[in-house]
Amino acid sequence: MQRSIDPRADVAALRQLVAILRHKPFDVIHLHSSKAGFLGRFAARASGSSAAVVYTPHGLAFLGAGGARRGLYLALERLAGRMCDRIVAVSAGERALALAAGLADPGRIVCIPNGIQPPALPGVYDRPAMRRALGQATGAPLIGTAARLAPQKNPRLFLEAAARLLAQLPEARFVWCGGGELEAQARAYARQLSIDHACNFTGHRDDAAQIIAALDVFWLTSDYEALPQAPLEAMALGVPIVATDVVGTRDLLRSGAGLLALDLAPGLRRAFTNRMIFGSRI
Repeated sequence: MQRSIDPRADVAALRQLVAILRHKPFDVIHLHSSKAGFLGRFAARASGSSAAVVYTPHGLAFLGAGGARRGLYLALERLAGRMCDRIVAVSAGERALALAAGLADPGRIVCIPNGIQPPALPGVYDRPAMRRALGQATGAPLIGTAARLAPQKNPRLFLEAAARLLAQLPEARFVWCGGGELEAQARAYARQLSIDHACNFTGHRDDAAQIIAALDVFWLTSDYEALPQAPLEAMALGVPIVATDVVGTRDLLRSGAGLLALDLAPGLRRAFTNRMIFGSRI
């Protein structure tokens, strides 16, 4: 099974799933994400399994598609919605969106919000040393995120907002914690914007909580979400959040724990001017 659509590979994966489900007496089949969600639900129906079928999208794929692809993905979600007993939305906003999109009737779409284990920092945590290691040796802003370098997370917007902010705060520094298929493109775009000196792409890190705790602001530039977990960690660590105004993230920040911005850079400028972020850590 592959993330992208590949008819040959998808048919092979479907056949394997059907074979597994025909020979094992499962009580519950729980499917995660759009690709596995569609193939798994279709396989459960084709195999004749009597198991309860549950699907958790973790972000509906049609939200990240445009044009004909968006219509196709939505049609597939609606078709597969008839083949499961429950769809689990991980935020109230995602449930409302699933209902509005007609993915299933209200009784079959439930909301179970994401949760996290509160991140624990080492007993001796040297925040200034971590900031220096990440490229910020002064008291100037250190701004970053922890996310996959993937289209959904929109690293292009992150870097464009960074470039606009650096024009006003040249001493600011930026961190992207996480690897992904867009890492090379993101590094190249930072060079194109002439901001690579101020950007640190850490790749995958096992100490993401320590990196988040070193930030002055956590940015989330996603095009779409369900209920993202990294901002939950930032909130637990007392780091203010600035994020794009999308489903899931919007659910988290309604309480005033962060700032939602349709246009990220002006939102940041407004936050700095009003001292909503700098001056004291939440």
